[in-house]
Amino acid sequence: MAILGMHSFDYGSSIEEVGLSFAGGGAHYLTTEQHRTGPQSLRLTCYGAFASPGRATWVLDKETAVWAQTAYFCPTAQDGDVSDTGRFGLFSFMENGSWHVQVGFDRYTSQLVATRNGTEIARSTQSGLFTPSTWIFVEVKVVIHDTNGSVLAKVNGIPHIDASGLDTRNGGSGVITHLGLSTGTTGYSLPAYFDDVMYGNGTGSPSSPPGDSRVEYLAPIAAGAKAQFTPSAGSNWGNVDETPRSDSDYNWSSEVGATDLFSMSNLSGNGTVHAVQTVIRARKDDAGFRLVKPALYKPIGQGNTVRLYTNAAPAASVGDTFAYSRSILPTSPDTASAWTVEEIADLQFGYAVGGGSQFSLDCWIEEF
Repeated sequence: MAILGMHSFDYGSSIEEVGLSFAGGGAHYLTTEQHRTGPQSLRLTCYGAFASPGRATWVLDKETAVWAQTAYFCPTAQDGDVSDTGRFGLFSFMENGSWHVQVGFDRYTSQLVATRNGTEIARSTQSGLFTPSTWIFVEVKVVIHDTNGSVLAKVNGIPHIDASGLDTRNGGSGVITHLGLSTGTTGYSLPAYFDDVMYGNGTGSPSSPPGDSRVEYLAPIAAGAKAQFTPSAGSNWGNVDETPRSDSDYNWSSEVGATDLFSMSNLSGNGTVHAVQTVIRARKDDAGFRLVKPALYKPIGQGNTVRLYTNAAPAASVGDTFAYSRSILPTSPDTASAWTVEEIADLQFGYAVGGGSQFSLDCWIEEF
């Protein structure tokens, strides 16, 4: 798998709901204050007399190479001194609590800088790469190694760091277990905004940042071919179309294999579809083991037959409280090839009971 996660920040109401963990600074939240595409973005906040950076992280699975890209907006000059470990860096590539590599902007020159645990290892020759109060697009790829590590960093599609033969390993096992986003340290209560985030590892395709991309949230807009869950009230699709989410309306089923499907909103434009990410928010109502899995339905498939896919992504365990589960589908289960805009326009999406019984689904959503 190449793409590990994608986030438009257009669903949910907290950073925990998009899989992030609070790691420092002031209040972090999803907001409509600024947004590049869609109605929301992620807001991280620098905080305190000593300008503790706003930081939040995603957990990864022991990767030696990780790439990440984001649209980034900050209203004023930002980021701390490059030698100040833990207080510098737009992106942080960490092994548990230790910083292997951080990449961010020098607060004085607005050059891109890469550090290993506070020691500078690469710097762009060009200054002035950061512009306050303007959305810019930043792409970074880091390979961890004692002697043959590398850092690639771009701003608005232009490479400014492309360095290899580096020592990028700060002890540990030489793996990346956490990917962090950060505000830097300049300014009391300084916010920074992130949108259209995508990240992955160095295997498969794409093995490097694919470039300026929109992560688009598609919501249910009508009933689909199946409505086998029981709605708490009203219609099945009407219980899963709202943002932010509500726990008071949901669909439930006690039958393994029961499936709900929905017609979804279409993409806003044409272009390359890098992957589809399914997102399900579910809880179980009784003791025991419960599973839920995404369902994809194509009215006309190969050979002019109707095709329902409920094993295209792994089933996820369901807990006692509402929580999100996500799966990345890099290719279409119907064609085994890259997704197309036209194919997504024809598809219906939903969920199915993968095992157990008596559980509820509040919503099913999808983005890429």
